[in-house]
Amino acid sequence: MSALPPPASTPPHGAPPLPARSWAARNLVWLIIGGVLAVVIGCGGCFGWVVWNFMGALRDHPAASEALARAAADPRVTAITGTPLEAGRFVTGQFSAGGGSGAVSLNMPVHGPSGSGWLRLDAAQGGPATPWKFNRLVFEPRDGPAIDLRIPPPAEPPPPGGS
Repeated sequence: MSALPPPASTPPHGAPPLPARSWAARNLVWLIIGGVLAVVIGCGGCFGWVVWNFMGALRDHPAASEALARAAADPRVTAITGTPLEAGRFVTGQFSAGGGSGAVSLNMPVHGPSGSGWLRLDAAQGGPATPWKFNRLVFEPRDGPAIDLRIPPPAEPPPPGGS
C-alpha cells in the first residue's frame, strides 16, 4: 500500500469537486497589465499624432514658406547649406490669427546637402491681402555666426578689369 496523500486537486471525501477556472481567471493579472499597456500606448500614440500634425501645420504656415523661400534665395545661406534648402519636421513655435490679422513666431530646422541650421522668425500680417512683415528673420548655421536675412546680402564686386 502506498502512503502517499491524494493529489491536491482531489476534493476531500464528500465535498463537491472544484469548478475548473477559466483562462481569464487564471491569467487575470496579465489581462490587467495588457489592458493598462494598451491604454497607455494608445494615449501616447494619439498624443504623438497630434504633436506630429501640429508641427507639420507650423512648417506649412504661409510665413514659414515665405521665410524658407527667402533663405533659399540668399547666397549667404546657400553657401553654407547648398541647394536645395529644405525644412525639417520638428518645427516649434506659435501662431495666432484674428480679425483678419495674424502673428507667427517659429523656430524651424533647415538643411541642405552640405550643411544645416535653424531659421528663426517672428512675423506679423495686417490683413489677409497684406504681405508678412518679418520682425526677425535669422538663419543660424550649426557652425558660424547668425545671418540676418532682413538685411540684403552685400553686392558682389565687379570682376577685375571691368568697366
